[in-house]
Amino acid sequence: MEWFEPEVRAMVSRLFGCPGDAARIEMLAAHASTRTYWRVHLGVGHAPRTIALMVLNREDQGIKSEEIVEIESTFEELPFVNVHRFLRSFTDAVPEIYFHDEANGLIYLEDLGDALFESVVAKTSDGERRVWYGRALDLLVALQTEGTRRLDESCVASKAAFTETLFLWEFEHFIEYGLGTKSGRDVDSKRLAVLRDAFGPIARALAAEPRVFTHRDFQSKNLLVQGQRLRLIDFQDALRGPRTYDLVALLRDSYVELSPTLLETLVDDYLARAGAAGFNPGRDAFREAFARMTLQRKLKDYGRFVYIDRVKGNPGYLRYNPANARYVLEAAARLPGIGAARRILEDALGPIAGRRA
Repeated sequence: MEWFEPEVRAMVSRLFGCPGDAARIEMLAAHASTRTYWRVHLGVGHAPRTIALMVLNREDQGIKSEEIVEIESTFEELPFVNVHRFLRSFTDAVPEIYFHDEANGLIYLEDLGDALFESVVAKTSDGERRVWYGRALDLLVALQTEGTRRLDESCVASKAAFTETLFLWEFEHFIEYGLGTKSGRDVDSKRLAVLRDAFGPIARALAAEPRVFTHRDFQSKNLLVQGQRLRLIDFQDALRGPRTYDLVALLRDSYVELSPTLLETLVDDYLARAGAAGFNPGRDAFREAFARMTLQRKLKDYGRFVYIDRVKGNPGYLRYNPANARYVLEAAARLPGIGAARRILEDALGPIAGRRA
């Protein structure tokens, strides 16, 4: 029996009026985080029929972000709960919180089901994919527009931002785990110096872009489908960052590769939606910014997946690194300014990029 089961049975009886001993509790698919997720079946005749249960790490109760931020803020409130309240002020895309049991580190949530955006778009045609991604872009532009307009000090997302230092740290994460000794490989120090010389200007350029509300992991495993509607999870690491950050997470997703034609179309679709909301950067300038962000974000993801294998003992994400490698090399080809660094990346990632998951 899980340690929290008695508390859960008593709480569902109190919240929903169902006999606690009648509830059935099952674990949901594992994630890369320290949190675990469970589904509680309340039984026939109860509304809702099921709820989701988030079980926080008992050591830190989920207060500390799993992602790196430049300045570690002291949170008086769980970031998930704080950002949830902010998002619910202008969108119902995030699940309802029924109850937060702070003492036990349990959050009782609306059950959004099992239909991941990833699985829904996996085997559809490009035409059908464009429709689904259009819905995701609608949500993204709403987050970037209304979320940015409403953002104030009451939301922890206002207290952290992507800076040059943070972008460089994420580049170093790739160097350490994707290339360096922490990945079990030796890399010539001169080649690493070339990479760092190329990454510096990219980090500065990204940090100089205007910042908007940024989910930080707006991708197909964090979007769930309910009918024609999209719901959003895993928003606790939100902060301020470039517009391209979440867009790259969605369109250069580690888990769903888009055809080159559809990718170009969807970037234009985003610009049309963002343009209607007042963002008009110019197509060529935005494409270059998108390529810079792709290079940075996907190198970070590549290194992160190696880290999850070596440090957390979960090799399951390594199968997505061939896609990340392909994204990096395609982005590097669009950035002539990185020079010799591109050849180093091609040597390191080319063999990986040729593999299909």
